[in-house]
Amino acid sequence: MQVGYHTDAVTCTMFVTSMAGNPLCVALAEKTLGVHVTWMSWASAAIVPGLIALLLVPYVMMKLSPPELVHIPDAKGLAQRELTEMGPMSLCGKRVFRHLRCLSRTLGKLRSHAHRRDARCHAAQSASC
Repeated sequence: MQVGYHTDAVTCTMFVTSMAGNPLCVALAEKTLGVHVTWMSWASAAIVPGLIALLLVPYVMMKLSPPELVHIPDAKGLAQRELTEMGPMSLCGKRVFRHLRCLSRTLGKLRSHAHRRDARCHAAQSASC
């Protein structure tokens, strides 16, 4: 959990639009220093330190807060026993699973449709240049 939290914080600093405070910093830099920061200039300045930090975060967190449990003997067998003990999925559980699967497929179709539309728009813009 700690690694996930800290890597999220690192990625939020890597891109201008990923955190509410970043555009405020851009506006402050422009007003006080007269420095114009674009999305690409922010990303190119933050990518190297961000990637280094992303590589270091798991190592540092392992040293600062090592996990209490590092090995689970017979984890697969334990999981199978627990699932058998839980019994078959209830009707309500099956409905929830079906709804989540349907939602996932719908979002996937919407995403692929948006990507195709963006590609067509980009091709049309390139052709008009």
